[in-house]
Amino acid sequence: MVLIISIMTTQTEHLLVTEDQARHLVPEAIAGAMDKLTAEGYRRDDIYKAAMCAKLAALAVRELGPYGAKQETHIGSDLTTHDYLVIETTGNDIVADGTWQQFLPQHLRKADLPKVLVGTRDEVALDALRYGVDKGKIELWDERSKRDREKQRLADAEAELAADSAEKAGNWEVFRSKDKYGRDRKYRVRGGLLAR
Repeated sequence: MVLIISIMTTQTEHLLVTEDQARHLVPEAIAGAMDKLTAEGYRRDDIYKAAMCAKLAALAVRELGPYGAKQETHIGSDLTTHDYLVIETTGNDIVADGTWQQFLPQHLRKADLPKVLVGTRDEVALDALRYGVDKGKIELWDERSKRDREKQRLADAEAELAADSAEKAGNWEVFRSKDKYGRDRKYRVRGGLLAR
């Protein structure tokens, strides 16, 4: 499960922009935030690869105040926290992440990689995966993986309730196994029918 915390630092009324406009606005805001951090003595190349996401996102939100930008904090299933900038648009929200490289293995951090990933949540997640971020960290950006995990959790709960009801009503054989993700699952079989 991923916990999402949104920190709104703007007024409730804001200018609504298109996805294309946001794709141009957010990198400029990240660049402005980078300039402020370098003025404080941080090295620009270190910021992109460091766990400075909360500070960078907060500064970028201030740059985009009138556009309804927000800083989102995501807590992954492994309790990794990560912040990035999100701006509402007339279409999908646009994400800008200037510290995504902190999740790359050291040997994959190269100068020719994009410094900032910009796009919808799904686009940013796919780009991060393509550049070498571990699949386990993709949940920090990927809206589809969040929806899929929630659907699977609900399906598992429904199946468990149905199986418990059926077990109480008849003679079910119970056995345990591992699913494709290595998690323990309890299965019940009666007359060749399988329930989880």
